[in-house]
Amino acid sequence: QQLRLMINVKDVFGRNKDSGRNDIWSFLYDDKQQWYFKSDMNNNEALVFDTLGMCHGAATLEGEKQAEEYFVRLSKCVEALNANDETAIKSIATQEKLKLPEKLTPGLRLAIVKMESLLDQAAHDTQALLKDGSVWKEEVDKVLKSLIRKSIELRAVGIIF
Repeated sequence: QQLRLMINVKDVFGRNKDSGRNDIWSFLYDDKQQWYFKSDMNNNEALVFDTLGMCHGAATLEGEKQAEEYFVRLSKCVEALNANDETAIKSIATQEKLKLPEKLTPGLRLAIVKMESLLDQAAHDTQALLKDGSVWKEEVDKVLKSLIRKSIELRAVGIIF
């Protein structure tokens, strides 16, 4: 069973009157459906499917809210480090650790543990980071990039002669 929604995007995307709506289809769960999920993909892997002929979607995972909070904290610590602001680094890095859900995907758990470790390092080795935090900033950059979802949509057109 499916539900059709129309979202008005005319004002958002500056589209003309004829193409000012975006079709969104919502598919209700059915036992006959086959859904695939892989949380620990890397840049050498991809899921390929027909976006026009198959229902597909996104979901929020348990722990994403906490990962987002740590993402923000680390980003602010990097800004404070770039400004040589020891007080701000300590204030951000010593905030209370977040309570995590019991069920986390392995990839998300690994990223969160790494972010907690980087925040602990910022809290306890602030002076060392202020002298040379380049390696720490590289590690922060790596873990933050691992949390950003990446999606490429490709439309292919074949011409037959």
